[in-house]
Amino acid sequence: MSYQYSSLAGAVDDNASPLRQYLDQRYPNLEPVQADYRARAGTLLVGGTGASSGTLGAAFDYLLRFTCDAEYLPVTAVFAEPIFDRPDHIAVVWELATLAGHAYMRPLPENTLEIVSRASWALALCSELYRNPLVLPNSPLAEPIRSDRFTTEALLALAPSDALTEMRSLYLLALTELAEFLPDPSAAVAPGPTFAASQLCSADADLIADGVLISSAAKPITNHPAPHAEPRRHPQPGATPYPPEIRRILR
Repeated sequence: MSYQYSSLAGAVDDNASPLRQYLDQRYPNLEPVQADYRARAGTLLVGGTGASSGTLGAAFDYLLRFTCDAEYLPVTAVFAEPIFDRPDHIAVVWELATLAGHAYMRPLPENTLEIVSRASWALALCSELYRNPLVLPNSPLAEPIRSDRFTTEALLALAPSDALTEMRSLYLLALTELAEFLPDPSAAVAPGPTFAASQLCSADADLIADGVLISSAAKPITNHPAPHAEPRRHPQPGATPYPPEIRRILR
């Protein structure tokens, strides 16, 4: 009998799954732990702007991974059936990964930060199709796939301005809060590491840097302005001068 859950998150979220039932039985009284965590968490540093929290979390996860490893390969972004069956679509995903890899530059120029954020958002959308194929009809990728306009330029344009604002704020905050963990070129880095049990149920961590496991997550919180984010207009790709290596891809 095969295991029906394709991801660890899916098994944990399903109250009827064997894993969830085991966790509920093994750790029946989580409320005090959760309350203590919330009490120690401090004030909200980056408020929600209305962007999809799920996509935002995945996109920022990619941004963080590429910040540490310019050559990181986001393989889950190509595993979705509408992408994996098309070599031209796979080529677009690899171009997006090349663009996102410029996050390794520090300090990161403002216009380059926008491009790597757009590329990370597009990669997150591709990964969502793999993790949950049922989202395709309502995914922003549905139209580019249906109309055969699955191009680098089209996918870069999918990131909404509020998402770019929030990703910028999260990135700048991460550079400060994670400064001691973000590695120099000689550090041991494992972006998106998997584990022995990952062969049974798809699961990976966000990042391990010099032995420290770093996890990023996002959830919707309303009525909280983002103090680190200033309202700004985000130009479309190609509207501002980018480094030559980026312009070659955006040709």
